[in-house]
Amino acid sequence: MVHCAIVGCNSRTQTKAQKQKSWKENPGFFKVPKVRRNECQKTQTLSEERRREWIARIIRTGIAADPDKYRVCSRHFVSGMYTT
Repeated sequence: MVHCAIVGCNSRTQTKAQKQKSWKENPGFFKVPKVRRNECQKTQTLSEERRREWIARIIRTGIAADPDKYRVCSRHFVSGMYTT
C-alpha cells in the first residue's frame, strides 16, 4: 500500500472498488523526479534542481537517504498533476 510522503497527509492507495471514485477521493501518486543524466547539460541541471526542490518541500526526516521510495499524492498539486 502506498502512503503520501507529505507529513500530515493521510492519503493512501485504495481497494479496487474505491478506485472508481473521483481523484479528490482517490488521489494518484507521483514519484520524486529522477535526474536525467543522458540528455543535455541544461536538462540535467533542471532535473537536479527539480529533484532537490521536491525533497526540500516534502520536509521529511531521512528522505535524502532514499527519496526514490517516497510518493506524493495529487492533492498537493494545483491541477492534481505535477508538471515536468
